[in-house]
Amino acid sequence: MITVIAENGSKKEYKIYAYVEESPQVYMPYEESEIGIYHQLKGLKAPVGFTASEQKIEDKMITVYENGVFSMVYGVNAKGEKNFYLWDKEQSSIIRPNIPVSEETQSVNLQNYIIYIMGILLLASIILLIILVFKQRKGKANETSNQ
Repeated sequence: MITVIAENGSKKEYKIYAYVEESPQVYMPYEESEIGIYHQLKGLKAPVGFTASEQKIEDKMITVYENGVFSMVYGVNAKGEKNFYLWDKEQSSIIRPNIPVSEETQSVNLQNYIIYIMGILLLASIILLIILVFKQRKGKANETSNQ
């Protein structure tokens, strides 16, 4: 609380609130840029199935989330986007998932795309057929009531 006294002797009290967001203390290379890694970011919960532990990097602590198979860290990229990144504990580095896209995968994706389009066309045809049947029944009902 700050008290301000005017020249005429009147007093006014002000409350000042400061919000400070934690900034990364460790920066690791990733692709063409760097990722700033957070340590115990307030309000961040471990992903479901992961437990938080600490690891020392460059004499600073970072939080590592593990599930027995994968390790992740929470960081921010050069664009300011925050996200989880895969982490190699032995090498103390961010790793890029190596998921090659094979010709077989591309072929399966094309087949799935064709199946989705055919499904949508079939669904549209069924809806159109139902509309036509209802219109035809309505027309016959009107003819019967007019006689």
